[in-house]
Amino acid sequence: MAEVSRETGNASSVHAFGRRARAHIEASRERIAQHLEAQPEHVIFTASGSEANALALHDKTRFFCSAGEHASVLAWQPPKTSADTNADTSAKGGDKRLVPLLPTGVVDQKALQTMLDDAASPPQLVSVMAANNETGVVQPIPALAELCHARAVPLHCDATQAIGRLPVSLKAWGADMLTLSAHKIGGAQGAGALVCTAEAHARLQPLLRGGGQEGGLRAGTENVVAITGFATALTLACLDLEGMRELEGKRNAFEQALRKVLDGVRIAGVETQRLANTSCFVHPRLSAEVLLMLCDGEGIALSSGAACSSGKVAPSHVLHAMGFDEASCRRAIRVSFGVCTREGALEALLDLLARKGGATRGAVAA
Repeated sequence: MAEVSRETGNASSVHAFGRRARAHIEASRERIAQHLEAQPEHVIFTASGSEANALALHDKTRFFCSAGEHASVLAWQPPKTSADTNADTSAKGGDKRLVPLLPTGVVDQKALQTMLDDAASPPQLVSVMAANNETGVVQPIPALAELCHARAVPLHCDATQAIGRLPVSLKAWGADMLTLSAHKIGGAQGAGALVCTAEAHARLQPLLRGGGQEGGLRAGTENVVAITGFATALTLACLDLEGMRELEGKRNAFEQALRKVLDGVRIAGVETQRLANTSCFVHPRLSAEVLLMLCDGEGIALSSGAACSSGKVAPSHVLHAMGFDEASCRRAIRVSFGVCTREGALEALLDLLARKGGATRGAVAA
């Protein structure tokens, strides 16, 4: 990224400087496509994962999404059509319906099947994230894709949280569109992508108009530096997938100690497959807001849920969809692990929990 930042070309220019910028973008597009088993011409760069989600959804008047989706999907309102006047809808303007979650955090496939079969008009899209950003729960995307395709319904998958932690493949998963974001794998903030099959790509309509960039699907001068870093970060993350096993062991040891420190603690999604880097638990006594302030005062950075919402410490809609009560949804804490997470940091967190809301610290060593 530092090397590319010293170049000044606009990728839309035809002079030598512009051609070099274009070459960086197209090389990055090819690398990302290769990692995801997609075609380079069907990789559309955006400024974020949220924008990629919006690009996938913005012209859909009927779509289903899981109740645990990222806010950029849940908040989307379908454009209203004349047919909506007499339609049985669950959202203002168009038809957006939520697919329930099981208590494990996994999408209820039987409910989705019933919703698809009973719909007066099939949805234009079903959107389910590959792995939840709050709980880390992994969804059975290949099975969901098969269910949707049997009814001629495309599947969009927000894979933002999954890349770099699971093998992600457009082809193997059978999804029609994948959303990605660079900063989730150590790349720069400000770069994302929507990766599509040929059929899904042909159906897309631009969200941003006015320029011919990204095949006419995303107007605006490309962020060459961030895009180049995106491709490099993805390459490095895919090379280190084996490191997730070690991280999973660290996460499991932390949760085992957590149960000894906090009597009655509940860990979300522990019964099913989760990402190795995520642990979401409900403190039995302290609110998330109080615990976050206590941790921050001691140099420990945690979240009450999605980072996009952490500034307001709202109750977790994901835990609510999993059947947690209102009080528990306000006590949810997410701990994110990484390859650089130190054992001393986890010990410090356990010490704090023991002092402020749990048993004695000696219980951890027992």
